[in-house]
Amino acid sequence: MSGRYKAYGEYKDSGVEWLGVIPKCWRINKMRYMFSFGKGLTITKENLMDEGVPCVNYGEVHSKFGFEVNPEKHLLKCVNIQYLINSPNSLLNKGDLVFADTSEDIEGSGNFTQLVSDDVLFAGYHTIIARPHESKNSRFYAYLFDCSQFRSQIKYSVKGVKVFSITQAILRSVYMWIPSSEEQTQIAAFLDHETAKIDTLIELQQQQIELLKERRTALISAAVTGKIDVRDWQVPVTQTESDEVMA
Repeated sequence: MSGRYKAYGEYKDSGVEWLGVIPKCWRINKMRYMFSFGKGLTITKENLMDEGVPCVNYGEVHSKFGFEVNPEKHLLKCVNIQYLINSPNSLLNKGDLVFADTSEDIEGSGNFTQLVSDDVLFAGYHTIIARPHESKNSRFYAYLFDCSQFRSQIKYSVKGVKVFSITQAILRSVYMWIPSSEEQTQIAAFLDHETAKIDTLIELQQQQIELLKERRTALISAAVTGKIDVRDWQVPVTQTESDEVMA
């Protein structure tokens, strides 16, 4: 991948064994010094409703709305407006990140979403709120948290057998590698643009797959209900088989 793009001029040892080298002008810091932490609402599924204040819970972080969430676009369950008075600390700001605090498999450990709008939104049950001290480049942090090098730290730290727990203590202890503020902005803009192109290609491929599935289903139905006559059909002879016959 790096062959397509220009590398930095100089690198240095990060001091973190599993990370290796980083650009010389970047720095290493722990997440505890870059973020403040909070917890989502202390609720259960029974507290959720169709109307009220939208709320993102750990299940949606793992499935529907991983990486980013926008109440204007995404259909979310809600909680009673009374929580605005009783639990204001669980409200999110734009750019906040919400981690699921449990996962049923090790690969899901570290799954998160980020609020990308100014809408009112609660962090729901089984979630941890991570609020950057500097919100300007929160988009860069989302991409950083999505990379395998960052997520591997969480996977190595979680405890559990059937259910893996992600705690604030684990998040506070993980390392981050930090470019300058200007570079963070540039990296986030670059990734927004490039990943959008890749996502479009993925969506087109998925549409093609769905069309092929529909064609397969229709073909089976037509054949087994007598809508098409295949009595004269024969297995096509491949080029290799044809060559063998000619020999």
